[in-house]
Amino acid sequence: MSKALEMAVAKFAVAFVAVAMMVSLVAPVAQAQTTEELQTMINDLLAQVAALSAQTGQGGQSVASGVCPYTWTRSLNSGATGADVMKLQQFLNADVETRVSVSGAGSVGAETEYYGPATGAAVAKFQTKYRSDILTPLGLVNATTYFGPSTMAKANMLCATAPVVADDSSDDSDDSDDSDDSSDDSLNGGESSLEDLNGSDGDDTDLEEGQENAPVAEFEFDVEDGDIKINRMDIAFDEIGGGSGIETEPWDTFETVSLWVDGDMIAEMDVDSESDWNDDEPTDGVDRLRFTGLDQIFREGDTANITVGVTVQGNVDGITSSVEAEWEIFIPVDGIRGIDGAGIDQYIGEQDNNTPYAESATFTIEEEGGQDELNIQTSSDDPDATTLAVEDDTNSDWLTILIFDLDTDDSVNDILVDTAVVSVIVSGEAYNDVVNDAQLVIDGEVFDDFTVSSGTTATATLTFDIDKDLEINAGDEVAAELQIEFRKADGVLYSEGQTVQGTTTSTGWAAEGADDLVGTQLTGSAVGEIHTLRVEGVILEPGTTDADTQGDTDATGIFEINFDVTAFEGDFYIAEHATTTGVSTLGGVDFSVEGPAAVTSASGVLASTADEDMVGVFTVREGQTETFTLTVTVDASTTGQHRVLLNDVWFSATNDGKTSIQTDTASPAQDYRTAYVNVNAI
Repeated sequence: MSKALEMAVAKFAVAFVAVAMMVSLVAPVAQAQTTEELQTMINDLLAQVAALSAQTGQGGQSVASGVCPYTWTRSLNSGATGADVMKLQQFLNADVETRVSVSGAGSVGAETEYYGPATGAAVAKFQTKYRSDILTPLGLVNATTYFGPSTMAKANMLCATAPVVADDSSDDSDDSDDSDDSSDDSLNGGESSLEDLNGSDGDDTDLEEGQENAPVAEFEFDVEDGDIKINRMDIAFDEIGGGSGIETEPWDTFETVSLWVDGDMIAEMDVDSESDWNDDEPTDGVDRLRFTGLDQIFREGDTANITVGVTVQGNVDGITSSVEAEWEIFIPVDGIRGIDGAGIDQYIGEQDNNTPYAESATFTIEEEGGQDELNIQTSSDDPDATTLAVEDDTNSDWLTILIFDLDTDDSVNDILVDTAVVSVIVSGEAYNDVVNDAQLVIDGEVFDDFTVSSGTTATATLTFDIDKDLEINAGDEVAAELQIEFRKADGVLYSEGQTVQGTTTSTGWAAEGADDLVGTQLTGSAVGEIHTLRVEGVILEPGTTDADTQGDTDATGIFEINFDVTAFEGDFYIAEHATTTGVSTLGGVDFSVEGPAAVTSASGVLASTADEDMVGVFTVREGQTETFTLTVTVDASTTGQHRVLLNDVWFSATNDGKTSIQTDTASPAQDYRTAYVNVNAI
C-alpha cells in the first residue's frame, strides 16, 4: 500500500471514529437536552467530520486543499523558494482552473518549494479567474506571473477560514498553441490584423558571462481592426561573429530565455539542451525557440511591446578578456501568432523573400567581470589649500588633507577593495618626523591597518590593508578621506610652516569584481592641495574678484581681489603695503600681473575692514576674521589681455607688521586671481 493511500485510510478511520463518537455521545444525553441543543451538538460534530474528510480528498475537495487556512506574507516571483511557495502551489492545485501541473513536479501531491515558470503560469490563471479583484483595479488587461500584493490579498481572503473547494470537473486543458482560449476574456472588434513589426536592441546590449535576465531585444507591432490574443512566439538566435574559437551553439551559451510585457515575465524556457531548440530551415544554420500558451491580450489600437531576456551561462567557450561573442536575434517568418475575436489566426513576420526576417537586435557577451572597473578621481569636496592648526606640545587632532572618489561607474558586479595605496609628501623634513599616524575613512568606515614605505624621506607610501572589507555597489561612487595625525611642532622634529600634500594613483591598488581587476579596469589618480602646518598664525579664505577697464580708450585696467584673513592662537598684523617685487621686508602682500608683455606701470593698494592699531598696519585679532581688498591699477605697454594674481600674504606677530615676517601663500592660485580683460596700450 502506498504512503498516500495509507494516509487516506488513516484519515478515514479518524472520520469513522468521529461519527461513532457522535452517536455514543448523543444517546446518553438525549433526555437531558432540548431538541435545539442536540441539533447544535450534531452540527458541530458533523463540521469536524467534514474537515477531516476534506483532507482525504472526499466531499468534492482536493487533497491539496488542506493548506487553508493560511496567510501569505511576502510577494513571490520566479526563482523564489520556501515553504510558502509550496503552500501557494497546494492552494492553486485545489482548483482545476489554476493547477500548477497535471503531472510531475508541481502537480497535486508533488508540490515543491521552487517558484518556476509553471507556478507563474498558475498564478496568471488565478489572476484571470479573479480579474475584477486583481487586474482591473491595477489597470491591467493581461495577467502576470507575479504573486504580488493584489494577488496575495485575494488568495489570503479565499484561504482565510476554510479549505478551497475544488471544481470536481476533470482538467482536460493542455498547453497546445492550437487550443481555444477557455477563459472569459472577451476579444472585441472581430477580425484584426498585426502590422509593422519592428525589432530593436534592448536596454542591455553589453552582457557578460553569468548575467541573468538581461533585456537584449524588444519587438513591437501594431494591433489594428480588433483585439488579439497572442499565443505563440518564435525567436531565432544567430552567432554573427566573435572570432575564432567562439561558441556558436545557443544551448552552450544561454541558460534561459524569457519574455516580458510591461515589466512582468510572461514566459521562461530552460534552453541549455539542444533538444530545446529547433532548426526548421537547416540551410540557414539559425536555431529557434518556440514559446506557446502565452495568452497575452493586446487591444485594438495598441502597440504591442515584448521584451526578450536572456541568462548567459557562466563559462562560454572562446570568450576571453580580449575576445567577445556577438549574437543577433530576430522574429522569423510568421513567428508571432495570435487569435482574434472572430476566431481567426493572425500572424506577423517579414515575408519578403529578399528580407526573410523582421528587423533584428544584436548584443555582445564578454568575459565575466570584463565590465567591472574602479576609477580613482579627485573629489569636488577635496579641501582647498589652507593652514592647518597643529600643537606645539601634543599631537594634533585628525586632519583631512585629501578627499578622493572611488567610482565603479559601469561595473556589472559589486567591487571589493583589497588594498589601497596613498602617498604623503612633506617639504624639507622626513615623513616620520612630521606624521604620527594616518587613516583612510571610506564611505564612513575607518581603515587604519597600513604599512609605511620610505618613511625617512619627504615622500612616504602608505599601503592600507582593506582585506575586502570594503564593498562598493556596482555603479556607485564613494568618497575616501586621507586623515593625518601630526606630531607636535615644537621645533625639534619640525617647525611650523611645514607643508603637506596627499596623492594617490591606481598603482598598487587591488580590487575585484567577478574577478581581479587588471589593466584599464583599475585606473585614475587624485592630487590634493598643499596645506601649511602652523601652531599659530592666519588662515586665508578666497573671496570675490573683479576686473574692468576705465577711460575712453580702455587704457587702464582696474583689478580687485577680495580675501578673508582669520587669526588663531594670537593677534597678527599685516602692513598696508602691496608690491610686485617679491620682497617681504615691508610686509603686506605680493601680487603679479600677467599679460602679453611687461606693463608700463602697476600699482597696488591694500585695504581692510580690520582696525589700524598703528598707522599703516592692520590688526587681525585672535579668533576674528577680517576682509582684505587688493586693488591694482595697470597701464599696459602692449595691448592685450591682462589679469592680476595675489601670490603671498606677509604677516607678523609684532604690531609693526614687518618684524619676523611669516608667509602664507595664496593657494590654490585659481582662487586668488582675476579674470582677463583687454587693456589698450598707452
